[in-house]
Amino acid sequence: MSRYAASRLRIRLAPSRQLAGLLVGSHVLAGTGLLVSRLPAALAAAALLGLALSLAFSLRRHAWLASPRSLVLLDLSDALEVEAVDRSGRRLDGTVLGTTFVAPWLIVINLKMERSRCPRAVVILPDATDRESFRAARVWLRWRRVETRDR
Repeated sequence: MSRYAASRLRIRLAPSRQLAGLLVGSHVLAGTGLLVSRLPAALAAAALLGLALSLAFSLRRHAWLASPRSLVLLDLSDALEVEAVDRSGRRLDGTVLGTTFVAPWLIVINLKMERSRCPRAVVILPDATDRESFRAARVWLRWRRVETRDR
C-alpha cells in the first residue's frame, strides 16, 4: 500500500456496551423465534447452540474486542485505503468498500483486506470511540465516499 501524505483519519476503538446489548438482544430475539417455532426439538436445540456460539464469537470479537483478531485501530487515507491494527499488534492493509454504511448512530465500515478473500466489517457505535472521533468518522466517510464515487 502506498504511504499517503494527504489528510487521514485515525479511529481508536474501545469495547462497546451498546454493541454488546444489540448483539445480545438480536440473538435472544432469534432464539425466541426458534423456541416458538414448530421445529423438531433436536433441530431447534442445534439451532440454539449455533446461536449461542454466534453470540459468544460476536461479543468477543466485535463488542468486547477481546479476540487477537479484533481491530482496535483504523488509519484511513483520502484514497479510502486503510491500515488497521488488531489486538495482537499485527498491521493489516486494505481498502474501504463502497458498501460502508454511515448513520447518525452507527457506522459499519466494510473492509477488503490484502491477502484475504472475505470482506471484514467493523461496527462502530458512539461508545466505541470518543465523541469527536465518531463525528469526524461519520463526516469523513460520507464525504470520501461521495468524492470517490464522483471520480
